[in-house]
Amino acid sequence: MKKYTVVAGDTLSRIAETEYGDADLYPVIAASNQLANPDHIEVGQILDIPYVTRRLQVCVVDHPALRQEITQLAYGTTDPATQLMWEIANGVAQHPIENRAWLRMPDLGDEATTYTSPFDQTLTVVAQEFYGDGDLAGVIRAVNGLGSQEVSKGQVLRIPGLNQRVSVGGETIFGICSAQYGSDDDIDTWVQVVAAANNLAFPFTLVSGQTLLMPS
Repeated sequence: MKKYTVVAGDTLSRIAETEYGDADLYPVIAASNQLANPDHIEVGQILDIPYVTRRLQVCVVDHPALRQEITQLAYGTTDPATQLMWEIANGVAQHPIENRAWLRMPDLGDEATTYTSPFDQTLTVVAQEFYGDGDLAGVIRAVNGLGSQEVSKGQVLRIPGLNQRVSVGGETIFGICSAQYGSDDDIDTWVQVVAAANNLAFPFTLVSGQTLLMPS
């Protein structure tokens, strides 16, 4: 969660485009700040901006040069390991990117974490802990240039920022948010934030096997 001070000309859509790469995610900011009227914000107003993994929409045919351009745009480099990181995060390392698909771009900046392994383990376990999905171990492996899945006690890893994912298995959004964020006075706000981040309309009906992104 970060703080943002509104400047002249700002709208929630413009802020969402800057922070998330997707103007349509403005309801996340509105919900987090309990704004009764999302169209009305004032210069100098301080907003809470939940962390939602930045998104980028692809609107042209997939080709190798495009992937290098995406890597350069998002990270300022054409480093193959960095490219592989976001490809794995989106399941396109060995598959084509569909036209008009939205890509989640792992954060290597402020939301990246330095993690020291407390014991011998595997990257799958680490990915499960940070992302809620062991299949995303390749994201951590790529950005750290590792040759295997094994992690030694005391080994230091860089963990790219990427919202945790939760697989639904009969739960309600309220129950999932309570488990993720705690059952405190802010739980109703978090429910609204998660719903907005996942484009869920009231009454927030979930389907078993559905995957939710959990902002932080």
